[in-house]
Amino acid sequence: MRRTPSGSIIHVGMTEERQRNRRFLEWLRAEEAEPFKGWDFAHLQGRMVEEPLPWDYARIVLEALPAAEALLDMGTGGGEFLSSLRSLPPDTRATEGYAPNVGIARERLEPLVLRQR
Repeated sequence: MRRTPSGSIIHVGMTEERQRNRRFLEWLRAEEAEPFKGWDFAHLQGRMVEEPLPWDYARIVLEALPAAEALLDMGTGGGEFLSSLRSLPPDTRATEGYAPNVGIARERLEPLVLRQR
């Protein structure tokens, strides 16, 4: 057994494919250990590549908000975007299907008197 300059462990006598699989599993375990809350993707900084969308969700919502009587935020994550809006319609609701985010969203959104479903 020896270490590479990057710190990975190489098991002498192990096939290259098994070593790649072992490194992949080590990487996967490290990724699974990263805390994930709401829409905070900070741990992916510099590693995530996104294509720009042809539309701007925030702009669309902000333009429609003044005339809206109701607002539904489906998949609110931790409620980050919804809580950033001002002058919410009286019938504003939020949903979140990822169990770890439900408590985060509830804590952030309940002071705004929103009901989650």
